[in-house]
Amino acid sequence: MNGNLSLGGTCWIFLVFISFLSMTSCDLIQRKKSNPETVKPVARVQDIYLYPEELAGITTADMSKDDSAARINAYVNSWIRKQLLINEARKKININEAEVERKVLDYRYSLIGYEYQNYYIKQQLVDSVSEAGIMEYYQSHQDNFILKKNIVRGTYVKVPKGAPRNDRI
Repeated sequence: MNGNLSLGGTCWIFLVFISFLSMTSCDLIQRKKSNPETVKPVARVQDIYLYPEELAGITTADMSKDDSAARINAYVNSWIRKQLLINEARKKININEAEVERKVLDYRYSLIGYEYQNYYIKQQLVDSVSEAGIMEYYQSHQDNFILKKNIVRGTYVKVPKGAPRNDRI
């Protein structure tokens, strides 16, 4: 970020972002509650609708029709259960919507940070190391390879002297 940006400017940008986020989320809520006559919904729980465009990306082009239908059916059933759970929760407990939105925003930022870390690792990761590179690292960091206790791995076999084929054992 620009070092010349004042704290007030940062707060202003944050407020604009939050306002934009709340306006778009209100639009999503309104769209889900919109008139089901204009676009035929896939499922409905009370006044909340699941529309076909919300199912985009659940299946892939290389999936069979049976697999696609099974995956969509599982998603729709899961969506219905979640909506019923949310409705029941709203009846039974007082939910602080501002706190929920704050947690959603925190989780969103965590996901974005996680995706960026994965991207960065994939860009910077060297996945092939030569034998010479391994030996060089070992030689320069031998203190890291000192064992705290002795490690012995062996097999003890007691065979009588008169056993057949003693020389092969």
